[in-house]
Amino acid sequence: MQAKAHQVQSAFDKSLRIEESKNQRLSIQLSPDGFSFCIYDKQRNKLSGIQTFAFEDVANDRALNLLLTDLLPTIPHLQAEYDKVRIAVENPKSTLLPSALFDTQHLLQYLEFNHRINATELVLYDRIPMPDAVNVWAFSETIYHKLLQFFPAATIQHHATALIDSLLLQYKNRNAGPLVFVNVRKQYFDMVVLNNNSLQLYNAFRFVTNEDFVYYLLFVFEQLGINPELSGVVLYGDIQSGAPLFEYLNRYFRHLQLGQRNAAQKFSYVFDTIPEHHFYNLIHLQQCEL
Repeated sequence: MQAKAHQVQSAFDKSLRIEESKNQRLSIQLSPDGFSFCIYDKQRNKLSGIQTFAFEDVANDRALNLLLTDLLPTIPHLQAEYDKVRIAVENPKSTLLPSALFDTQHLLQYLEFNHRINATELVLYDRIPMPDAVNVWAFSETIYHKLLQFFPAATIQHHATALIDSLLLQYKNRNAGPLVFVNVRKQYFDMVVLNNNSLQLYNAFRFVTNEDFVYYLLFVFEQLGINPELSGVVLYGDIQSGAPLFEYLNRYFRHLQLGQRNAAQKFSYVFDTIPEHHFYNLIHLQQCEL
């Protein structure tokens, strides 16, 4: 079956002008099941537009490459020249390690400890200054160069890099005990634990059922000595209050809440109908000066 894309939403502030793109910044997030972007208007100091697409039947990198080749030229806002372009890529193959242990000569070894790396994948890394860490990750060489073909000046990074950096920035003045953040994706979720302004843990887990989801969360709580009756769990991403997964989590975690955007960021009225916990990585990507 041929891979397909369909638009999920498209909302742009009436004041946003494509011809003024050199005074704007473009943020993009790519995953195997979707593509989304938003635009930050520097002159008006606010996020002023967002467009999202869902993918179907993307069986492999070749299918994704063909889909992007067909899709990207049809989107008017992606044909402009921007002040900055940042791209976050969702990919399960990543390993976080302290900067003190990092050596560029051993990138492949770091990843192969936890993941099987294919000959068609590049091994890349992002530095995360606030916890003084490095995120080593693998990504399709074909798709990486496809993105650079369309966005030659773009900074491309792993989605977890943006997630960790954004949360540390937003909660940097919170001097308190452990706070757990969960970013829900299709078939995976990211877990970030902050404790007294420091990163205590990052990991990603694949899940199929709600029981899988809760099992991994409780396992991490146990390993870190966190009491689920006392510590908060903040949810971002593809989850809704009242949905089966949310209600199932509510049985095990007393202080469950949907996340909020960073109050330091300003938003156009077009974001008023979008739940604050949606697109957290995407809308905070330009705040991450990595």
